[in-house]
Amino acid sequence: MPRKKVKRRRPTQVQPSVTVPADDRTTEIYRLMGQAEELYRRKRYHQAITVCQWLAELDPSNMMPEQMVDGCRREILKRRAILISLILGVAIAAVGTVVAYYYLAAIRVQPAPGTLPLHERQTQAFLFRCPLRLQTRLEYTWKLLDEEGRPVSDDERLTLRPAEGKPWGAYYTPPYTLVRAASGGRPVPRRIVASGLGAAGREHVHAEWTIEVLDAPSPPTIFTVEPRPEVLMAIVAGTGERTFHVEATDGDSGTDLTYEWTVDKEVVQKGIVPRWTYRPPADALPEGKTGRGDYWAPPETIKCTVSNRFGGPLPVSVEWQVTLVRSNAPPQLIAFEPPLSDIFRINEGEERKITAKIYDPDEGDTRTATYNWELDGRTISRSSWCYLKFDPGTIDSEKQLTLKLTVADICGASVARDWQVVVKALPKPAGPGPAAP
Repeated sequence: MPRKKVKRRRPTQVQPSVTVPADDRTTEIYRLMGQAEELYRRKRYHQAITVCQWLAELDPSNMMPEQMVDGCRREILKRRAILISLILGVAIAAVGTVVAYYYLAAIRVQPAPGTLPLHERQTQAFLFRCPLRLQTRLEYTWKLLDEEGRPVSDDERLTLRPAEGKPWGAYYTPPYTLVRAASGGRPVPRRIVASGLGAAGREHVHAEWTIEVLDAPSPPTIFTVEPRPEVLMAIVAGTGERTFHVEATDGDSGTDLTYEWTVDKEVVQKGIVPRWTYRPPADALPEGKTGRGDYWAPPETIKCTVSNRFGGPLPVSVEWQVTLVRSNAPPQLIAFEPPLSDIFRINEGEERKITAKIYDPDEGDTRTATYNWELDGRTISRSSWCYLKFDPGTIDSEKQLTLKLTVADICGASVARDWQVVVKALPKPAGPGPAAP
């Protein structure tokens, strides 16, 4: 059985009457006016405009169609403006979302890769950052290379250290020995290479910096002075002498140094030799003066000024106060409390105090004498007494050590005595017995 065709209905359109009698014309005008107002109220502006056009043809003198058409067109323009604004708003929001996500998800590096000047001992931080903390999901490698792209020495490699607990950051501090003043102080290039790898081993971020390490001048460092400046000193004029010795390093931890020696501001030696021996002539002390108890003249000042030979001198100095005397006799050891034999024993855990008594023929030298107690070459006291004590468990059974005492006067004349100390270990505590059956 053949199917019937379904007829589609066309939308109802309002049309004016072709021929309208006079009485019906007024009725039609009011009907169209009411229909136009209803369509306007229902915001069907295009249909309202059509009705108003029919009404204008039917009643040309009526101003209402023209006003309503203007109102409908304004509303249509408003509707279009709102629609365009919404479309633009959605588009801007979408673009903003993409841009914001790109900004928040991007891993950036600080400072920007490139060339950076950096002084010795100056610390620079390098850091990968991301607002969403995506950098925490990567594994990082940091490399410190020389200007040829080769790894630096093991000691220098430690100057680039990862931030504690934050492997995406690192700190670099060039050592003060990197730029040598002896080589003209020219900048030394270093390269830092960092990369972040994802779970699959793919490199997600990479950055490289070239560091121009600049010289930071440093003064020399004095680490050994002999004799000690705080010790009172005297020299016998005409026959005595005293050697002064200074050990130091230059600002780059080298030995390029200049030593200037002065006696009461008069330069007596200048060069690269770190020691000088003072031999005052006999007439340096006026005739009839002993130098002991003579307070008419202050001691002489011996000064050593140490400077860098290259770059900034940045001098540092050390001074000694030296008294000149006419004669000197060495000190004497007269007694010990308690008395000691050449070999004596002491048990672990036992404490023993040893006091030395001395005599010096020269006036005042007994109270200015210096003491040095050494146990197997290690100084344990610089007083007139020393303590001996050995904690339990430090030796297995028995051990022999050498105790030595050296007493010197202000002229350096000395006397020494040594002993053999036998330290006996305490018996080890018995272990637990066998378990009872």
